[in-house]
Amino acid sequence: MQIGIDSHVLANKDADHHITADNCGDFKSIDHSVGVVGFGSSSAKGDFYIVKNSWSKYVFLSIKESRCRNWGDNGFVYVARGVACGNIFGSGAHVYTQGDPDFYYE
Repeated sequence: MQIGIDSHVLANKDADHHITADNCGDFKSIDHSVGVVGFGSSSAKGDFYIVKNSWSKYVFLSIKESRCRNWGDNGFVYVARGVACGNIFGSGAHVYTQGDPDFYYE
């Protein structure tokens, strides 16, 4: 599912690529699109969404020199779930279906 997030929160990830509830900050804008591909829970990190960054697994450090580095966990980061971390889902999330909606919903 494609959703909006405040990109500034992505800088708050820890060494394990998690943005925990304690590191969410007070970000309110929606300026970046990411995909939520799953969710999980860990006793050490709490509940989280598995988020795939639209930047892919590489971030360019310098376009002029064509230098880049690996970002996150091969392009994924784990964002605290249930606390609106980075204003995640602040722009809403949309599910699109094909054909007659009555087929999907009663």
